[in-house]
Amino acid sequence: MPHAIEDMRVRGILDQQQRAAGLAPADAWEGRQRPPTVDLSQPRVDSSPRPDDRMMILLEAQDRYARLARQAPDDARAVVEHVCCEGRYLPDGLARSRRQAGNMVEDLRQVFAVAADALWALASIPS
Repeated sequence: MPHAIEDMRVRGILDQQQRAAGLAPADAWEGRQRPPTVDLSQPRVDSSPRPDDRMMILLEAQDRYARLARQAPDDARAVVEHVCCEGRYLPDGLARSRRQAGNMVEDLRQVFAVAADALWALASIPS
């Protein structure tokens, strides 16, 4: 099942730049949700990784998400988190009517249009 942002792009609700702006916080959100993994297919020395390294990776991911989240205005943050981070559609628990969903889509478009450049710049920062 595609991410809600991808689906909105396919339907023509968002343009390519808005899609990228919406996927940046989604990627950052996912990065802070999972610990770094080890590729077991590669040879490795029999030693445990330094715990500080794993913690630093998680802290950097959390910092990256926080920087991206600050780009969204407070009144639109719930909509951005619902769609971008949770990958849910607006009628799925947030919008109570078609009109409200339409208003929220417009909020998303405005947030992404205004913040696309900043989000794109921040998204290019290595995680």
